[in-house]
Amino acid sequence: MYAGSNDITGTYEGKGIYRIEDMSATKNGPDYKFIGYVHNISNKTLYISDIIMEMFNSNSKLIQLIRIGGGIVIESGEKLPYKVIAHNVNFSHLDHYVVTVLNTNKSPDQLFQKV
Repeated sequence: MYAGSNDITGTYEGKGIYRIEDMSATKNGPDYKFIGYVHNISNKTLYISDIIMEMFNSNSKLIQLIRIGGGIVIESGEKLPYKVIAHNVNFSHLDHYVVTVLNTNKSPDQLFQKV
């Protein structure tokens, strides 16, 4: 999503598997609040290993990267809300950001082996 004011909004579709919907980044002083939904638009269960938020300046240089936990399961058609607040970071050069879902076809209990 690209910045044109203090607020950045939009939607992004990822590979026909998920859609990031109602993306919003709102500036409040030195902080930004990022919110939206990950919507499973496939006909299969989505096992999320991570949600990655990358923020870029106008030269497409990465200025911040945030990783949101993993081990999340979203059934077909379901939506998962996300909210990230980046505190006291100089985002004066924020031009656009990308939210990506890293998914796997394995359930969280299949990702770890018992010792």
